[in-house]
Amino acid sequence: MKSLLIEWRHLDVEGDTCDRCYDTGENLTAEIKRLNRALNPQDIEVKFKETKLNESEISESNVILFNNIPLEELLDIEIHQSYCGSCSDLVGKDTYCRTIKYEGNDYEDVPAKAIREAAYKAMGLKPNASVQTSCCDSTSDCGCGSETTPKDFWHPVIDRETCTDCGICVAKCGNGVYDKSSPKKPVIVKPENCVDGCHGCGEQCPTGSITYTGDDTGWIPPHASKASGKEKNQDKEGALAMKKMFIYEPALCCETGVCGVSVDPELLRISTVANTLKKNGVTLQRYNLKNSPQEFVTNTEINKMLNSEGVDSLPATVVDGKIVKTKAYPTNGEIVMWLNISADYLVEKTDNSSSCCGPSSSSGSKKSCCC
Repeated sequence: MKSLLIEWRHLDVEGDTCDRCYDTGENLTAEIKRLNRALNPQDIEVKFKETKLNESEISESNVILFNNIPLEELLDIEIHQSYCGSCSDLVGKDTYCRTIKYEGNDYEDVPAKAIREAAYKAMGLKPNASVQTSCCDSTSDCGCGSETTPKDFWHPVIDRETCTDCGICVAKCGNGVYDKSSPKKPVIVKPENCVDGCHGCGEQCPTGSITYTGDDTGWIPPHASKASGKEKNQDKEGALAMKKMFIYEPALCCETGVCGVSVDPELLRISTVANTLKKNGVTLQRYNLKNSPQEFVTNTEINKMLNSEGVDSLPATVVDGKIVKTKAYPTNGEIVMWLNISADYLVEKTDNSSSCCGPSSSSGSKKSCCC
């Protein structure tokens, strides 16, 4: 049996990595499963190797090798750099990280489609040609209209009867599956870009209106039973159902700690993130010992922690009633991961934005996080 070794090299700081690498890792995990299903029948085994880099090796971070050949060499694409706020937070200084230009678009992380194409090229193969048959017709509820797509090709299917056109799925997907020029009504324009096994948009859909062609995993839309189609369509904005985060902090001068002449940059960052999430409909609640002492008493887990470890354990982050981090504020990457949201939710909406969430950057670079 032939072997394809995919090596992913990325920054690791005490078990944490930056947002870009996190998203690439998510894409890799799903794509390797997909590649094994496709290539095993051709007598090819796909193996994975993860190499963790320290701060001095950050220039090599988020590099993917296919049998020791870099992805950019296989695809003949350009590599650039841009400021990475997440890495800057991790290493404590301004850091610039890799971006790639793929199919005319700038990506901060490595999209699933690029991983797939590079894997096939490394083995001297061509990706399986799509069967030119419509998965639906123009009157279907699928959402892809008359697009030509194999019937068993993994892609989302929209239930038009229950969909409220809230735009969450369009904002969530970074792989170009949905038409970004139609930020509210989900229109599927590139179903082949969907990452095999990804339920990202379906997990976020507040009305359970998304299922997937080719899905044999037993996955069930988590919010499918919340309301009838009639009730769902009464609210065109929908209601984003997701996890809630609470941060318990030591005594501060005010509710945010952002006051006075000298402001702690971490307090400024977490205050900005909390405000932006609130504007995007996501809960990140902060309590500090001076302004909200009762909250430290009523939360039994926090109270127990303080009795055993003292105030040095603060700040402490709680997600769905569980303490997930102590002695430091959560990084932006951790917030995205623990709340199971797109990094786009950390971008403040602007008045002229036509989407549920604002663009990830002014340069128009895309994120390819699937979930």
